[in-house]
Amino acid sequence: MVYYFDKHLPPFSDHEIPHSGYAFLMNVNSIVGAKIFEIFPGVVLRRATPQEIKEIKPNVKKLHPFSHMNFWEQPAPYRAGPPVHLPRSKWRYYVLSFQDSFSYFKRILSILELADLELEVGLEVLHVPRSKATIVHSAKIFHFLECDAKQELFAVTPDGIGDLQSLSEKIEKHDNSAINMDGIIKALRDIKLLPYYSQMRALAYFAVLESLITHDPNNQIPPHSITHQVKTKMILLNKRFPRPMNYSVFGKVSEEKIWTMLYSYRSALAHGDTPDFKHKMKILKDSKSSLQFIKEAVKSVARQALIEPHLIANLKEC
Repeated sequence: MVYYFDKHLPPFSDHEIPHSGYAFLMNVNSIVGAKIFEIFPGVVLRRATPQEIKEIKPNVKKLHPFSHMNFWEQPAPYRAGPPVHLPRSKWRYYVLSFQDSFSYFKRILSILELADLELEVGLEVLHVPRSKATIVHSAKIFHFLECDAKQELFAVTPDGIGDLQSLSEKIEKHDNSAINMDGIIKALRDIKLLPYYSQMRALAYFAVLESLITHDPNNQIPPHSITHQVKTKMILLNKRFPRPMNYSVFGKVSEEKIWTMLYSYRSALAHGDTPDFKHKMKILKDSKSSLQFIKEAVKSVARQALIEPHLIANLKEC
């Protein structure tokens, strides 16, 4: 069975729970410090086997804008010129596999959008009793490959694995009644179905951030604008983040000024105007820097919500 859709795993009845399988990780460049990493019992991050590569290649090739090339069999980062083919031992096919540990596998996949190792799943192969299901995330593969030269590739390290384990434990204990983390993660996953260069990505990240920490300004007297709420709350939250956000990427500018400019950028996008990075929004540098910063802001708040869900919920109403 081969499914082409853009969700993470179909529903399974109790008697169909997969007993083994793997997810193809599109943006792993290398594994550092070990040949394999066991994240949880039975869940392993490793190089793909020859059989797995044989299953992966035809499914990604049909979605590649330039089918004569193969991203995972060429050196990274990409350089213009004739294709350079790596020896098979250097190919970059990596998978997250599981054996009799489907619940752990699902949990890891559910938190990748929040992780330091923001790994991208292209397809999943699941072995169920008497059958095999291949789930191809076609839009994600296409958008990943249409700009493969600009994708961030990750070296998997012990620290990155430790972050996955820590996040997994937090999400297992999280109370969705305080902050609907399932909804936040789904929204972050859905954003990646947009074209890589679409300005709608930035607007979508702003929307997720606002859903986490703002309320309708008309419900408060005196009303506080969305811009004012985000600006003041993000400056406050940055003092609580285990890893404060790196505002220095925009130079020696105050946090307040940066958020004011970010909301000028948001306003320009929302009204169909061209952001003025040469003059009015010069401190933001360009759309790529602005997008990356707002995305990291969303991840920082969401991760904090796993630590202090009731604080974030209360802050939203202030």
